[in-house]
Amino acid sequence: MKKSHIVLGAAVVFVVAGGGRLKLAEPAPPSDVEGHYVEVRSATVFAGACHVNAEADHQGRRALLGFHIAKGSWSGEDLAGVDIAVAVESSSNLSNGMSRRSVLFVDEVTSRQSRAALSWLKNRYGERLGETEEVVAAPVEVRRDGEQFWVEVAGVLTVEGASLPDLECCSMPESVWYEPLLTTERALVGSALRCRFSGAGSLSAWAYEEQNNAFVGLIDDPGLQAPDAELASSPCCETPDRLDRVLQLSKS
Repeated sequence: MKKSHIVLGAAVVFVVAGGGRLKLAEPAPPSDVEGHYVEVRSATVFAGACHVNAEADHQGRRALLGFHIAKGSWSGEDLAGVDIAVAVESSSNLSNGMSRRSVLFVDEVTSRQSRAALSWLKNRYGERLGETEEVVAAPVEVRRDGEQFWVEVAGVLTVEGASLPDLECCSMPESVWYEPLLTTERALVGSALRCRFSGAGSLSAWAYEEQNNAFVGLIDDPGLQAPDAELASSPCCETPDRLDRVLQLSKS
């Protein structure tokens, strides 16, 4: 596998701050990025209290994220069709807010479109992803088809699963114990049939399968003023339009 490192251009600059997190050094340019998002954790996100408490101290330190950009641009570059995968790790459960480190995967690190997509990702979510150890060039596929989802980086990570049947996460919200790392709106809980990561950089290999450990939904770019912004405070299942939008965009 070819590995590549990138240095972002001067138009968007990041500085390392306390805890190894990245902070934006210049005002963020406007963004209109839309797409869908998959996140799997090394802990159960939907379960009974005893199950979650048993995992809280020794699990939940790792996550795999997948982004499919359906439309939008960044710094004048069209990002439609770009897929990005991210592996994230912390010294404790990710919900504790401790410093994090990550490895990013994209098809072609050196292309203008990929560089712009990575710049967008770091600009919008750099603090939550933590210190980027490296950016790896590898075939990436992030797909959703209705309630099904897949994230694949050839030879490195595999994720496959679906949203919970009948949207149990909405009928029993008291059983949802975590929030997504990068989005808190329009996200449904999913179950990962397969979730395997072979490791990269200093990040450890792990697998956590056949568990309710996923979130799936829309990319909620902080710079995007969504046309249905009035729905932002509504739980996903109180508004049928919200689920319709998630499923419709998943086919983009």
